[in-house]
Amino acid sequence: MTNRPLVAGDAQLKEARLTPDDGVFELAGPAPTWIWVHTCPTPKCSCRSALVLATDAGRETLLGRGTVVREAWNAGDGYAEVAAKLDELVVFHVDIDTVEAYPPSGPDPLDLAKHPRISRSRGADRRRSPR
Repeated sequence: MTNRPLVAGDAQLKEARLTPDDGVFELAGPAPTWIWVHTCPTPKCSCRSALVLATDAGRETLLGRGTVVREAWNAGDGYAEVAAKLDELVVFHVDIDTVEAYPPSGPDPLDLAKHPRISRSRGADRRRSPR
């Protein structure tokens, strides 16, 4: 069986549907960062990555601007491409095993020295609190 993204009509799609608050966390700090993070929606996928949307403009900004990604995710329709078009949020994929950051749709790791907002959004040294 070949792994592929879910598409409208797939039986598993109902199980993968996200509500607005699913995967939303606050990374505590002097200037809190809000993130929306989810692993691949394809059941039993071996990609070991998660899509991250982040902002320091607040939870409501994250939820409002990220709505188009959640809608594409729920429809099983090119969520990474939709996320790549967002310029109001920090958007990247993170490899769960290596913690390397990648563009939403692209094979080459990002140079975090050139992307300090992504480096901050990864928040490795911050306490995570679910919201």
